[in-house]
Amino acid sequence: MRDARTFAGKAGWIIGASGALGQSAAKVLAAAGAELALSSRHPEAIAAEIGPEALAVPLDITSTASVNAAAAVVIGRFGRIDFLVVSTTLPLFGDILELDDEAWRDVFETKQLGAVRAIRAVLPDMLKRGNGSIVLLSGRGGRHPNPVHLPGGTANAALDLLALGLARAYTPRGIRINTVAPGPIVSPRWEALRAASAGQVSDTGPGRPEDVAQTIAFLLSPAAAHISGTTITVDGAAPPAAEPVRRGQP
Repeated sequence: MRDARTFAGKAGWIIGASGALGQSAAKVLAAAGAELALSSRHPEAIAAEIGPEALAVPLDITSTASVNAAAAVVIGRFGRIDFLVVSTTLPLFGDILELDDEAWRDVFETKQLGAVRAIRAVLPDMLKRGNGSIVLLSGRGGRHPNPVHLPGGTANAALDLLALGLARAYTPRGIRINTVAPGPIVSPRWEALRAASAGQVSDTGPGRPEDVAQTIAFLLSPAAAHISGTTITVDGAAPPAAEPVRRGQP
């Protein structure tokens, strides 16, 4: 756990706050003194768990109008957005012959374009103040693709590239942008991936959501003041998942 004063006086917005990683990030950052706005389609439960000072802001990440309206609510409440965490995902698994165009579009609308919408919504406020930090949650699949998770893996790779490109453009203007790429982490998504991979995934021991949350907090903190455009993998050195054996293969 970080020092309770690390984020004192800082206001942050977590999108995807109802997921395992978003919830854990909210708890770690709140414990370190941050004022938080929490967003998902239904963020009320996690906001209530964090405490009465947390602001629940429902949004649809696939809608630019919804994301922009939510950002306005957050700025209206806190007067600014010091940091943004985007932890959206859509866990669709299957062989490329099983996943249609709509499945691929849904994943990119949620993860890649969702992050783009959120960044566009907060950048003007951050640029006006000349300060801000953004952390995107991608995934180890962006570098070590799992054959049954290619929509998510390619979206992860796109997020890593997006963060690097934006960091080169905006770090000179005071905005740091990084990605965290979790590997095996205990969560409903991890269980679904294990099932889709027929059990043939690395099992060196999955990490905890808090392991990812602490990495997010580090990247947002003053301790990471000279880190931007970086992807940090959080996977305990686990090897890439093995390719599932398909019917008809030896």
